Amino acid sequence: MARPPMRSTAVAPDRRGQFVMRTPAAESGLTTVDEIEAPVVKENWQQDAYSFTEAIGEVGYVLNLKANMLSRCRIRPEVRVPGTDEWVETDDPRVLRVLDAFRPPEGEQGELLRQGALHYEIAGEAYLTGTPIVDERNRPAGLLWEFLSTLELKVEKGGRVTRNPWGGSQGKGEVESDAYVARLHHRDPRYSQRADCPMRRVLPICRELVLLTQVIDAIAKSRLSAGLLYVPWEVSFGPDNEWENPGNPESGADEFEEELARHINSPIEDRTAASSLVPLLMRGPAFIKDKPAKELIGLIDLTRQLDGLYKELREEALGRLASGLDINPEVMTGKANLNHWCVSDDTEVLTRDRGWVLHGDLHIGDFIRTLNHSSGVAEWGPVLDIYRADVAGEPMVLIEGARHSSLTTPNHRWPSVRGRRGERTWTTSEALDGSDSLVVAAPSGDVPVEAKWSDALVEVAAWLWTEGHVRFRPGRRSPQVTIWQSAKVNADNVARIRSALTVLFGASGPHGHGSAVNPVPGWHEAIRPDRPEMVEFRLNSAAADVVVGLFSDPARKVLDLGFIRDLTAAQLALFIDTSVRADGTVLPSGTIQLAQADADRLAPLELAAVLSGFSTNVYGIPGGMTMLSISRKTLFPLTRKRVEETVYTGTVWCPVTPNRTWLARRNGKAFYTGNTGYNVDADFIAKHIVPLGDVLVGFSTSAYLRPMLTIFEGMDPEEAKWFRFALDVSPITAETDLSDNATTGFQFEIVSGEAWVRHNGLDEADMPSEEERLRRTLERLLYAQPTLGPAILPVLYPENDALKKALAEWEVGPSVPGGAQVSPFPAVTGPPPRSGGKPPSDVPRLADIDRTTLQVVLAAADRDLDRALERAANRLISRCNGIDRPAAERLRSARRVEVLTLAGPELAMRAGLGREELFSGCWDDLSARVAEWLRVALEKLGAEPYAADRRAQAAAAELAQQLSLLAITALDRAIPVGPNGFKVPDELVLSALVAGDLQRS
Repeated sequence: MARPPMRSTAVAPDRRGQFVMRTPAAESGLTTVDEIEAPVVKENWQQDAYSFTEAIGEVGYVLNLKANMLSRCRIRPEVRVPGTDEWVETDDPRVLRVLDAFRPPEGEQGELLRQGALHYEIAGEAYLTGTPIVDERNRPAGLLWEFLSTLELKVEKGGRVTRNPWGGSQGKGEVESDAYVARLHHRDPRYSQRADCPMRRVLPICRELVLLTQVIDAIAKSRLSAGLLYVPWEVSFGPDNEWENPGNPESGADEFEEELARHINSPIEDRTAASSLVPLLMRGPAFIKDKPAKELIGLIDLTRQLDGLYKELREEALGRLASGLDINPEVMTGKANLNHWCVSDDTEVLTRDRGWVLHGDLHIGDFIRTLNHSSGVAEWGPVLDIYRADVAGEPMVLIEGARHSSLTTPNHRWPSVRGRRGERTWTTSEALDGSDSLVVAAPSGDVPVEAKWSDALVEVAAWLWTEGHVRFRPGRRSPQVTIWQSAKVNADNVARIRSALTVLFGASGPHGHGSAVNPVPGWHEAIRPDRPEMVEFRLNSAAADVVVGLFSDPARKVLDLGFIRDLTAAQLALFIDTSVRADGTVLPSGTIQLAQADADRLAPLELAAVLSGFSTNVYGIPGGMTMLSISRKTLFPLTRKRVEETVYTGTVWCPVTPNRTWLARRNGKAFYTGNTGYNVDADFIAKHIVPLGDVLVGFSTSAYLRPMLTIFEGMDPEEAKWFRFALDVSPITAETDLSDNATTGFQFEIVSGEAWVRHNGLDEADMPSEEERLRRTLERLLYAQPTLGPAILPVLYPENDALKKALAEWEVGPSVPGGAQVSPFPAVTGPPPRSGGKPPSDVPRLADIDRTTLQVVLAAADRDLDRALERAANRLISRCNGIDRPAAERLRSARRVEVLTLAGPELAMRAGLGREELFSGCWDDLSARVAEWLRVALEKLGAEPYAADRRAQAAAAELAQQLSLLAITALDRAIPVGPNGFKVPDELVLSALVAGDLQRS
């Protein structure tokens, strides 16, 4: 028998895990072509179902959305636990081999699920077909599996099975008798062998929609003509033919009718025809019943206006269609051809691995930056689907401003912050008003906590991309890496570079140190002969390899985006600060500006700013340069003058993400916006994806898995019944796991540590030992009660001689002028540096800084504590609006600093707000200010700039952590004012200083 045309190749593709054909066992239950029965009744409606799926974009979108999401799920092999009804995942090699062989001609197993889902939803049935393939020597090589429609695979009376290619009967061929076929169908409630599906029930509505679309199309085309221009006979520009009499009303009547018909039809046939713009000239008397004709006629419009009737009828039909398909109408009508939720095609999206891309370069499965609008925290999320449509003359909303540029459809959704209270809400482009502020930046919720790279390496990388030079020399494997800086203009920068290189590679060595003979990373400092004020830091080959490895394009000094993503929050701040010190400018408003000739070099710095919660703007400036502007402002307030309506022709598009949001950029200005598929959430998955997937994997178990185990693995049919396929939806739901809830519950002491570990993807081996738990408890006790240091520190560091010396020098600080007493600030010397040497006794310490600075820090911390309580209160009230409106109203009437205490931990838990969510971003400004105050104070005492900055940053970070722990206690009780006159205890500031002094430089 001839193979189907699409099987014209007899060569098996290079695939693994496929079976070599053998004679099937009689009891296998798998049907061959010779055994399949022809349908009793021909289902003609299925042809219409496929046609309407193609003709009606809304239907195609909904069905493909289900199928595409299902294709991302995983088929999980399971075995039944003896004596129970429980099934668990199995690693039986026989089952895994069978699962691995379940593959289509192109793509992976997800493609099979997609095919089956589409056929099941459109026609209610399909044929799972296993087609034999052969190798280069024409030997049996296995099977390829696919779901075929009943229109392609025809089962005729007499047992003849043919495969009909697209385009007609030409090339039609019989399917070989050893091909395996199994029928998947949705049973009709009246006749079990008949196929049924929701699409069958909505075919009349589909026909109505197609007719309405045709009417709208005809009306739109009729409007192309420019109409008639009535001109009196007496007015003439001269006859077209001097032998004709233009004033004779009887002449040319037939010619006019022909000309009118041509005038109306020509723009329909050719939209560029002149008659679509120029009216047809028509002559007549100047006066009609003694009145000027121009007052009665003038320009005559021949078009039929497209009123709201047809639009209403179409929307009503779409609503009935959505109900018939058991789909939320918003999913369907929100993506109709006249009603998209999208952005223009010049809008970019920020991907995790490739930076900013246009929609043509975005793929399902890519991770992009999204916003959790409930918590206000940004994070990476997967693209579940992408909607695209070509439009002409589409009504759009244009929003332009100094820090924002967007072009969206009127009902495009936005996460906005409304009013003075900062209420987080959702709105649409057409509903935006002056009370809305668009989110242009947000703090990150997924920045690494543990550092992958050293701070010194981060700083050197920042100096290199801004002030360095990378030159690849012929015949050399490693590039020549040099950093220049002016000792005359930027002496501080020279000191910072020197300090970072020393920490990273040791002290400056001979010029040849670390060469191929002695491959030890090193560097050399020298003065440039041509410019004596310039200091040159040159890295040897081994050191250059370390630093250059962080760049995706070393020759152009473009840092790898993965390096930026691996930085902690403190390292991101260090990278931005160093880059700006080297080559940027800070305006009086606090906005950062940095320009480069190569725009690609700015991408890593822009990503660092986005991950740090800053807004960005990239634009060209004179001289062929590109400017990156970074602002701390996270909101873009709207006024009516910034929003205007316009029309657009091109592609509109939008990705689908679990958070229902994504980070967009247009004209270089980044902003967070809503996505098209906002209804694709856990409810959608539970209602539409899981039931459909269960049908397909259940069918695959009986029609494929168990027969194949019997045929190709020699398994007994009774044993095969112990195995099955199950649907694993974790690939599309893993992002909505319980880790956040587990963290919140752990903070409120409702969830155990073991549960927190489990829900965060860890295991028991990752839990701390009893010794480590004790150590952490002592460290927390030390930070909370520094006066216990002489008792606790020897337990933590029993072998540290430097610590013993520091304890012997424990001192008590004096009182602060003004009457308020400050608790003792001990002079604690930290452990020795990592280089192994002992620190000199005269190294400045945070405990030695002036008490005025300490009092300023204390006052600033107390003020920001109240502000943090107010911001947390706003977040809690906003979240309660959706879960407990009476509670939200009750909290809204209270003083903001008292809201958390009034709410209590139970309400915060129900709202899903833990410490991180409540106080996220509340301490950023304070940390920056405190770090700067402490750094300046240490440098005044003679500390090295790099060491002073490191220790000041550590102290500021510890202060923020301690303030967060203090603020969360407001859920249990009000925070009282202490003896020092502040809510913030002196000991809290003291613990931050201890942390800074213990920071190894």
